[in-house]
Amino acid sequence: MNKTKLAVALIASLAAPFFLKADDNLPITAEQQQNLIPDAVLADLMEGNKRYVARDISEPNIKDRVKASSKGQFLQAVILSCLDSRIPVEDVFDQGIGDIFVGRVAGNIENVD
Repeated sequence: MNKTKLAVALIASLAAPFFLKADDNLPITAEQQQNLIPDAVLADLMEGNKRYVARDISEPNIKDRVKASSKGQFLQAVILSCLDSRIPVEDVFDQGIGDIFVGRVAGNIENVD
């Protein structure tokens, strides 16, 4: 397993697990987040990446997602990413507003700071 997959697997395992969304156009709810399974979160991210590579990403429902996430954020994963703006992490995993947290640091390096 390469470092990127390992990092995503470890981070996803810390996040709450997978769910069956009632509406794929909206972020998950607190109840759905409580029922997440780490392996399924990772599988969802990997499937999203396959869609990205195939250029078959979903259409964002930004207005409704912003409104829904204003009531609280119940994300499925935290992704540690490079500071490079050319890497749109949400797009790379075909995720929308309210699906993942993205932490950006130079060189993808995590430390105690």
